[in-house]
Amino acid sequence: MGEQHSDQRSKVALLAKIVSIITFPGFVAAAGFWLLREGVYVSEDLLGENVVVAHLHFSGALFGYVLVPLFFVFFLLWLKKIDSIKMPLLADRKWGFLGAIVGALQVFVMTWVDAPERAGRQLKLLSKQLDASTMSTLRDLYSSRVDQRIVLLEEEIQAYTLVVLVGLLLMYVFVLLNRKLSIHMCAAATTVAQSFIGMFHLYDRIPEEEQFVKSFGMPWGGWGNDWEFPLVLAFVLFGGGLLGLIYWARRKEKAHSHGELLGGLLLGFGVPLLGLLF
Repeated sequence: MGEQHSDQRSKVALLAKIVSIITFPGFVAAAGFWLLREGVYVSEDLLGENVVVAHLHFSGALFGYVLVPLFFVFFLLWLKKIDSIKMPLLADRKWGFLGAIVGALQVFVMTWVDAPERAGRQLKLLSKQLDASTMSTLRDLYSSRVDQRIVLLEEEIQAYTLVVLVGLLLMYVFVLLNRKLSIHMCAAATTVAQSFIGMFHLYDRIPEEEQFVKSFGMPWGGWGNDWEFPLVLAFVLFGGGLLGLIYWARRKEKAHSHGELLGGLLLGFGVPLLGLLF
């Protein structure tokens, strides 16, 4: 009987560890970027080569949110600046958070600066290849941004990267003040809240007859005016389930106290909600 209970506890511990790995904050942040970028389908005829959104690749978010922090952490391990990849000590987190902030800053710059510049350079390159009439049409499209759907999508993606960066910076402030909060809970809450806000804004601001084909077969896709309830329900169920699963896993691993998990949760929800005021 004792061995059976021990085996069961081992399986539960393994499951908690797997959940913690899968919900690594960088993965969760990148998933939120992907949800906004791909969750609202934009047809290829709308996404001309000169449009900024075409340069906002998921690979850039994956690099900034996941690979940069991981490379930085392993580099710190190699330098023996930290003792563990889990960084249970606040002293370790003061170093480890720097990689996450640099990665988030890279995605922020890609979204706010690099993508518009690339679009502009692409337009300039096309001017050497197209006739004057076609070029004039492209220039008018790029300068006036006639299609507001594209503008709104850009704005929501930009807002997402800004919120993630601000959330990380505030987490780092807490670390510097020797206050330990759960980055797993903070990242998940921020992603759930800001993704919901972004998708709600997109569907609310775009007239029904001009809306994108919605969300790759998600429950609210193609429901016309009746998208509010299924959208809210989906985020409550899936988002709440994700947060509950992370909370359980981090407690099982004894990585955080209840207060640290709830603190991360509140901070994660607080930053997107604060962003609504601006």
